[in-house]
Amino acid sequence: YFSELLDYKVYDSKGMYLGQIHDLSMHITEEIFPRTIGVVVRRGFLFKEYVNVPIEVVEPYYEGKIKLKIKTADLKFVKKQIRCDFSLSRDILDQQVVDTDGHKVVRVNDVHLLIVENILYLAHVDVGTKGIIRRLGWTNVVRGVVEFFIPNTNYFKQEKLISWKNTHPIHIGPKKNLLQTDIARQKLARIPVAELADIMEELDIFEKLALFKTFSVEMQRVVFADM
Repeated sequence: YFSELLDYKVYDSKGMYLGQIHDLSMHITEEIFPRTIGVVVRRGFLFKEYVNVPIEVVEPYYEGKIKLKIKTADLKFVKKQIRCDFSLSRDILDQQVVDTDGHKVVRVNDVHLLIVENILYLAHVDVGTKGIIRRLGWTNVVRGVVEFFIPNTNYFKQEKLISWKNTHPIHIGPKKNLLQTDIARQKLARIPVAELADIMEELDIFEKLALFKTFSVEMQRVVFADM
């Protein structure tokens, strides 16, 4: 899970400590599951600095830490936060997405990632309370309390995950045209117009506009007439 990767310690090729994982930049085009193209590293406490490290120079992942194939001198940290076209912390975590399978708007509490040949892929979004508990670092405490009062519970076996291919982000990064894709329209086209209109009613004016722009002209006309 992405929340478990956050704050992983990052070391250079010489074993020198660089900082911690702050975010993951992703490649989002027509691929069903976006892949990681960079690891945003943060260092410093009061005066933070950031650098986006290409995934090609990242060694295979180890639990709790990441090692790079390059030295610290090869990296250029900047004081401003890195602005990626699409990143998990900024564009997905705590954001609203349309569940095109369940036909509703949901809030993303965590992100489930898959590793294939050392590349992380965005596989699912976690919209359950377990995602919040995991991010807060309370999993072990809550597990102990729940199992004490409710032995043999299935609570921790239940995941509330939605496949990325069945989600549609309302906002993605500074480039709004990232949402103008055939895949996005195909996802939304599976939702009955009446339910799509109901989804629009749940959003604020800015979210309505962002989502409305992703519709085809015909869909815009039908949805607008149904609202």
